[in-house]
Amino acid sequence: QLLLLVVLSVAGLVLLLRSAVASSGGAAGPPSLRATGPSSYKRVLDLDRARASCGAADPTKHVVFLTGTGGFVGFHTARELRRQGHGVLGLDNFNDYYSTKLKRDRQHILEKEGVYTVEGDIADGDFVAEVLRACPFTHVLHLAAQAGVRYAAKNPLAYVHSNLLGFVTLLEA
Repeated sequence: QLLLLVVLSVAGLVLLLRSAVASSGGAAGPPSLRATGPSSYKRVLDLDRARASCGAADPTKHVVFLTGTGGFVGFHTARELRRQGHGVLGLDNFNDYYSTKLKRDRQHILEKEGVYTVEGDIADGDFVAEVLRACPFTHVLHLAAQAGVRYAAKNPLAYVHSNLLGFVTLLEA
């Protein structure tokens, strides 16, 4: 029953977001919720580095697409997955909600450990689809989110964009 409730909730959210995008003049409707206007974030995808990052230690290991690798939890998760021999490709938008230097330092540490972090917006459906075509992923681990509960009161649209639209975009990609 809980699974059915979750599925119905997500389906309702998808319909609500499609309706909101359509009424704002963006593209909506079948086949996906893709173009919602130009993203304010960079798109940086080096396919050679991405494919190398996806390489697992052996065929029994997973290839994981991990969002939010600039954040604390995503960074440590990526390191542990790689330590265990899994292929990992990260995604982060490197926004300035907190120190971009800290996020870039994490990106460089991951790079040294064999994990490439793509730079882009989780709510940019075309870009996410392009990233997902880069490797034969076995798993998706979505940890990206706009952090900071107090910030939600000041900038609620940042939360809607990253946490809701980003999640649904990832589901649809």
